Amino acid sequence: MPEDRRLAAIMFTDIVGYTSLMGSDEDKAFDMLKRNHAIHESLIQKYNGTLIKEIGDGTLASFPLASDAVRCAMEIQKTCEEQNIPLKIGIHEGEMVFAGTDVLGDGVNIASRLQESAEEGCINISGKVYSDVKNKAGIKTKLIGDKTLKGVKDLVKVYEVVYEKEEPKTTKNRVSYYVIAGLILIMAAILIWQIIPQKDPASDVEKTGTVIEKSIAVLPFTNDSPDQENEYFCVGMMEEILLHLQLIKDLKVKSRSAVEKYREEKVDINTIGEELGIAYFIEGSVRKVGNDLRITVQLIDVKTGNHLWAETYDGVYSDKIFEFQSNIAKKVASSLQAVITPQEEERIDVKPTSNMAAHDLLLRGIEMVSKGRYNNDSAAFKVALNLFNNALEIDPEYGNAIRQKALTFFELGNYDSAMYYYKKMIREYPEDNAGYHGLGRLYNEKNEPDSAYKYISKSIELNPDNPWAYLLIGQYYLLAKNDIIKAIPYYYKAYDIAAEAEYAYGFNSNMAIICMRIGSYEESEKYIKQAIQSRQECLYFERLSWIYFLQGKFEKEIQILDSICGISDCDIKCAENRFYVHTMRKEYDLAKQYYNQFINIGGIPTNYDSIFLAYVYREQGKAQEADVILRSISNSLEERLGTDRTMFVTYFWLSDPHFWLSATHAIRGDKEESLKYLAEIVDRRIWLSWIDFARVCPFFENLWDDPEFKALVKRAQDEKADIQAQAQKIIDRDEIDL
Repeated sequence: MPEDRRLAAIMFTDIVGYTSLMGSDEDKAFDMLKRNHAIHESLIQKYNGTLIKEIGDGTLASFPLASDAVRCAMEIQKTCEEQNIPLKIGIHEGEMVFAGTDVLGDGVNIASRLQESAEEGCINISGKVYSDVKNKAGIKTKLIGDKTLKGVKDLVKVYEVVYEKEEPKTTKNRVSYYVIAGLILIMAAILIWQIIPQKDPASDVEKTGTVIEKSIAVLPFTNDSPDQENEYFCVGMMEEILLHLQLIKDLKVKSRSAVEKYREEKVDINTIGEELGIAYFIEGSVRKVGNDLRITVQLIDVKTGNHLWAETYDGVYSDKIFEFQSNIAKKVASSLQAVITPQEEERIDVKPTSNMAAHDLLLRGIEMVSKGRYNNDSAAFKVALNLFNNALEIDPEYGNAIRQKALTFFELGNYDSAMYYYKKMIREYPEDNAGYHGLGRLYNEKNEPDSAYKYISKSIELNPDNPWAYLLIGQYYLLAKNDIIKAIPYYYKAYDIAAEAEYAYGFNSNMAIICMRIGSYEESEKYIKQAIQSRQECLYFERLSWIYFLQGKFEKEIQILDSICGISDCDIKCAENRFYVHTMRKEYDLAKQYYNQFINIGGIPTNYDSIFLAYVYREQGKAQEADVILRSISNSLEERLGTDRTMFVTYFWLSDPHFWLSATHAIRGDKEESLKYLAEIVDRRIWLSWIDFARVCPFFENLWDDPEFKALVKRAQDEKADIQAQAQKIIDRDEIDL
């Protein structure tokens, strides 16, 4: 492979907390990744840079001039802040070795380490970059100091780029503004109420008297210790009792994140029951003075407000607290008449360690992980790692510390270290599914699907009630094997397990996507509306609008957009989707108006926006401008066909290059090429709903009467019917084959 050595400025960027977000809300994480990619692609090109590659949620780019790299980084940070994308950036300048599509050399490592050292929202540059930009207009810096960077022999002088953050705009007539905003909110709320079907009272968990009878939450414990630094221990006790209860599958246990707000916010019993949808909750307190402990736990009936029982641990800090925690879990199960299987009881009774010093360090580390996760604070993760290391020095076989260490490395994106500790978990605790599941997620991140499948399958054998594992297997069949028939039952299985969890909205959204892919629009609409009932987020409303969009139900789509524009963080998406729908309705002046609005409020145009714009230009008689755009987009999309973009094809329905290449050729009047790419969609069964869209999208109007197009439509309909029938048989027979 030929090498090219030259001086360049290298920029590394990384989304802070992305891995954590993936674990809690995949849909939001992928939406953030899509927006981040669009911002980088546009701005790196604007500043004469080259986007070399994307590394997970990070990017690597090169620039001929250090000043261009810094100015690009400043604009990327400002744009990402406006779109709530937490980013950190590192820039170094030196001689780089460009080998094919990759870039090598010590300079690359230094840029990467500078990015790691940066705080959220910051740009760290090396002394070499500072020398080139210190006298450049609009670039201000402050010295951080000489730093030791991992893998770099000499100290590196590090500077932070200081840039102004835009203040929010004010209105001249504040009173009128709030009156109008209030009216919009009221009207939008009415529209949402009309559009989204109301819950059937018979299905409401609070009125059935079945599920709710076994539902419980563990509220944050009160720290009664004179030393408030013992808060970590208080949090740890609450967490461990929660984990014990979660081992009992017959209980419906709220997660810690669902109750975290009650740590500071004191509310009455009825409010807690109504907000969480539970029948019982546990409250407790911890008093720790030196080695002396008093732990009190009470079970409360939400309906009556009565304390059903209270248990107290009075004694020293010893491994007897593990027995106390196990007894609490069993007593809760007995009170709620929940069944505990022999396997569950065995797991509940496991004593994790006999060394309480190691256990204390573990609890401190878990608290730091929580801080890192909720505050996107990488420094907190590093403190946690030190605490877990200390725990393992005391008790090298402490499984919980090994697990937490692996998870923390995973959160930090240090996959090699995470892999080492997950494999250690598997060697030392072969019957614990955590090591297998973690390793499967890790291989999935590394885009090694067959290895991911192997370990996720094993984790399901050990714990058949983990919905995330079934979702990963479904994605494996969908992405790696292009076998949608095998994938669909796993999506259904994941949804069935998670249906009553507070995070079920994410599985509803995945179900909406898989149904949308194969044209089951009524099912797709049902699932996405269920997600909206739980979380009225912009992303889910946008997906509902696209369900209508793909069917050509543009009036319904406009109703959805009317219901959310201006009342949530959806302004950019609203303007973009209004641009799309008015283009489809051939209302070109209105479409152009919304396109300009989209740009003016900070939207970053993608290839797909440009295709819609080119169509508007062509229809308005600006054929030359349209053709320039379409030729450029075609070249870009053809390059993408040779890269692995399956994840984007799956999650972002706008991103299938085959469909959009077909669209560009259709607009230019090249029927043969347009039909060729449409045929590939049918052959690959990737997004059969695109063929439905081609039937209503005016881009393809010159194909509608073509016999070959009609034959493709018929083939797509037959394929969809076959997929739906075969998948339904598997679901009905519950034949999930790992």
